[in-house]
Amino acid sequence: MLKEISNDSDYRAALSALRRFFDHEPEEDTAEALEFDCLVALIEHYEALHFPVTEKTA
Repeated sequence: MLKEISNDSDYRAALSALRRFFDHEPEEDTAEALEFDCLVALIEHYEALHFPVTEKTA
């Protein structure tokens, strides 16, 4: 079940859930593909809030 990532434990669980797709990429337009896309979006959102990337200025 997918849920919002609100802490480090949730983040690690989401990364773990995503890991299974690395060896077996889901086929397009399947439930697995939707789950993959949702996990990526949730992880990216959490990382943007908690691990922001800042541009280095010259």
